[in-house]
Amino acid sequence: MRLRGFGAARRVLGKGPFRTYTTGNFISLVGTWMQRISVGYLTWELTHSTVWLGLMALADLCPTLIIGPFAGVMADRWSKYRLLISTQALGLLQASLLALFHQIGMLEVILLFSITLILGVINALAQPARLALISSMVSRDLLASAVAVNAISFNLARFLGPAGAGLLIATAGITWSFIANALSYGVMILSLLAMPRETRDTPAPTTRKFGHDLAEGLLYVFRDRATAAVMAVLVVTGICSRPLIEMLPAFSGAVFHGGGPALAALTSSIGIGAVLGGSWISSRQKPGSMTRAMLVTSLIAALGVIAFTAVDTLYLALPVIVCIGFCWVSTSICSQTLLQLGAPDAMRGRVLALYGLIIKAAPAIGAVLAGTLADYFGLRSTVAAGAVIVTLHMIVQLRFAHVISDGLEPKPADG
Repeated sequence: MRLRGFGAARRVLGKGPFRTYTTGNFISLVGTWMQRISVGYLTWELTHSTVWLGLMALADLCPTLIIGPFAGVMADRWSKYRLLISTQALGLLQASLLALFHQIGMLEVILLFSITLILGVINALAQPARLALISSMVSRDLLASAVAVNAISFNLARFLGPAGAGLLIATAGITWSFIANALSYGVMILSLLAMPRETRDTPAPTTRKFGHDLAEGLLYVFRDRATAAVMAVLVVTGICSRPLIEMLPAFSGAVFHGGGPALAALTSSIGIGAVLGGSWISSRQKPGSMTRAMLVTSLIAALGVIAFTAVDTLYLALPVIVCIGFCWVSTSICSQTLLQLGAPDAMRGRVLALYGLIIKAAPAIGAVLAGTLADYFGLRSTVAAGAVIVTLHMIVQLRFAHVISDGLEPKPADG
């Protein structure tokens, strides 16, 4: 796979369906993050309860865990394009209802939870189609750049969305934050409608049962050694090192004694590192191994987490956390690219559905484990121990890197 400087990124964002899709997707992501922050703010205003804050986060996560694999089958059996149009229209409807109910004073916490749960279902249904559609818009040699651009968009939206929500809440009221999200869904729908017909996939009809396709996808992931190895990397890093993000409030208070400003600096630094990591992947000039890049960046991230737990000063922690963010997003982009390239066309939705499930579920599971163990063994020791496990796993994976590269990376004649 050859990526020649930023020329690859420029080519993938040149005139064509991917640029149209990326524009709409980015605006939609900004709106999604605006709503997430607004829902959290409103939940606190209504209840002043950390339990309800946790339940709102659960409403966003649980649908992916339950529906994710089924959504992957839907993305393979049905048109991904039409599935995205439908889910974006439903997203526009739920955001509009939030704005309406809040404006007329009917939005109590139970109703807010219910609509948030509905949005979680919508996002779970859309995610596999959203990821799998990328490969139909770009050539194989530009796929890594397309995935990297997608990751950069996500991380930029993660900062612009909360900032926009805060501005609207402070100046116009929280209703306008929900309205802005509804409008962002409208922009995404328009961008999808503007895409050329040749990018609108039309899967061949199938007479196989839904359960058969679901089982087939799961068996493929577990039986294909290369795919299973990539998934193992994501599971181990997700459970053992990524919970550092959830532990950052504890580090900012108990270790760096900086409270809110320290937390803001740490989370911003992760985002900066993520944008830099996405830019690096999209601008790689030498033909290199996606497999080795995935494993090495995961190893460096684990070592970075160990170093982070050893420092006492915020100013020393910030460059470390930038490095960690850089490596985490690089690992994520490389792994998704490998899965996109290696999965058969008829199986891609199911493979990426499991990828999305792991990306969401593994850090959540790890956060619960880390939070529980930290009460007994201490915050630093717990987080460092998880990173040591990742380090050992990556060393073993590097010894057998050829299993992944031979199975998923394109041969020189194909690239």
